[in-house]
Amino acid sequence: LIGACLGNEYSVLDAALSIAELLILRDSFRSCLKLEVRSLFERVLFRFAESPSAGVLRHRRTITFIATIFEQPQIMVDFFVNYDCDLGSPNIFAKCIEELASSSNLDTPQPEHARSIRVLSLSALANSLNALYKWYLNGNQYAHVDTRQQQPDE
Repeated sequence: LIGACLGNEYSVLDAALSIAELLILRDSFRSCLKLEVRSLFERVLFRFAESPSAGVLRHRRTITFIATIFEQPQIMVDFFVNYDCDLGSPNIFAKCIEELASSSNLDTPQPEHARSIRVLSLSALANSLNALYKWYLNGNQYAHVDTRQQQPDE
């Protein structure tokens, strides 16, 4: 998939990222693909997001990819725990949020492209915050666990 993403043909990139989205969205595959997901983000998505020479289509597809997978609250939590909390891994969750935030201030010579990427990025940020809030309200099984140490009976 990574080789297909780095090719010159946008339709191949789009198809490869669509396959990657499907794999990441499936819980059963996500746990087996930790290194591949890391590589996809480092070698493809962050490169497209940070490089002006990648072009508007690749930048927009990167934002769409992040927005799609971050619609699932558990994926955001998994990314944070599996990458950002692992000292040997890149901070993928934080970098995705930073990319969405920086893309919301994007300035390109083509105002219509900049506006569409800004709107897409802001929408993705809002949806990400909403998804995390839903996870906190509904899915956080540890929200009511008392973490204080119990004193032994004397």
